[in-house]
Amino acid sequence: MTQIARSAVFIGFDSLCRRHGLNPHELLRRCELDPLVLRRPDLYVPYARFAQALNLAAAEGPRRASACS
Repeated sequence: MTQIARSAVFIGFDSLCRRHGLNPHELLRRCELDPLVLRRPDLYVPYARFAQALNLAAAEGPRRASACS
C-alpha cells in the first residue's frame, strides 16, 4: 500500500530552496512531482516522492563545514 501525504508538507520548501540557491520547481519535477504542490496544500503526494525531494534538496544544497560542530 502506498503511503501518502498532503502537499501541505511542502509549506516553506519553496523559500528554503531559493534561500540556498536551488530551484524548487526543478527539484520537484526531477522527483516526478508537479510544482503545483507548492501552491495547493490539499493535494495528495506519495510520501516516498516527498522524501525523495527532501533528500535531493539536501544533497544539492550548499555544504557548511561547521554543520555538525
